[in-house]
This record gives sequence, C-alpha cells and structure tokens, in this order.
Amino acid sequence: MPAGFPSRAVSAAALAAAAALAAACGSVRTPAPPPYRPAARGSAGPGAGAVALPTGSQYAQDYTPDGQAALVAGQPLTMTMTDYRFAPNTLTAAQGEPVTIRLVNQSPTGSAHNFSLDAWRVSATVNAGATATVTFTPTAAGTYYFYCNLPGHADLGMVGRLTVTARGAPAPAG
Repeated sequence: MPAGFPSRAVSAAALAAAAALAAACGSVRTPAPPPYRPAARGSAGPGAGAVALPTGSQYAQDYTPDGQAALVAGQPLTMTMTDYRFAPNTLTAAQGEPVTIRLVNQSPTGSAHNFSLDAWRVSATVNAGATATVTFTPTAAGTYYFYCNLPGHADLGMVGRLTVTARGAPAPAG
C-alpha cells in the first residue's frame, strides 16, 4: 500500500464502527409530542346531578360579551366565526330543549376555527369559508363556556358563554 493510506484492517474497523453508529442513530427515536388537548374542565357545581358537567369555567377570564342571542328549539341560530371571536358569543337556552347552531367561518386570514362546548361533548372544526351545524340538548341549568380549541385561539378571546335556564323558568330573551 502507498504511504498515507490506512491498512485494510483499519478501514474495515472504521467502516464497521460507522455502520454501528448509523444503526444506533436510526433506532433512537424522539417521541412525538402528545396531541393538543384542552385543559381540564371545571365542574357544574352543586345541583348538577350525580355527574358534574364540565363548565369550561377556565375560559371565563377570556370571555368578553359581543352580541347575544337566545337558542330556541326548532330555530337554528347562525353564529359567525372570525379571527378569534364568535358573534354572537352570549347565548341563552332552555334546559331540555334541543338547539341547533349553524357555524359560519368568515376568517379573513383563512384560519380554521372550532366550536367546543364540553358539557355536552360538542366539538366542530370549520375551515375558512365553510359552514357546519351542531345540535345538542342542554340537560342542566347553569353557565357554560364554549371556545375554539385550536391552540391559542381561546387565549386570544375566542370564547363565549351559554346560560341554560332551568326547566319551567321564563323563556330566554333574545
């Protein structure tokens, strides 16, 4: 062999070490981050029945009233979703009456948005320019918060409040 070139034994050893290192690196995996999940929810408090409903009360600090409407059984309500707000975002409904909300995403930046109401496991993601419909029956009187569950959107104010009146109480004003 010419001077300056390593021997075959050294070259084979270096090649084996490089292969072992590559194999080891290929088997080390960084775990993917867990999927985004909203924070734990509050409870509906006394009188909510044997199972406390999540109220979403941790979003109360991000709620600012911006239009109000009554949800009435058999009359769908249209709610607009824009960048970081719902309109209207203050709703009332009667306990035990099924309600329907038509969600219209009018995001000027092309952002998808979500409507989540944890008490009745309602969640709908709506792409920009699209619509979706959610129907649910509020089963317990109280105050509940709905929000956009996409990361950071609720923190930017994409939060609303639903007040459910007790069965037999006067009809919600709208």
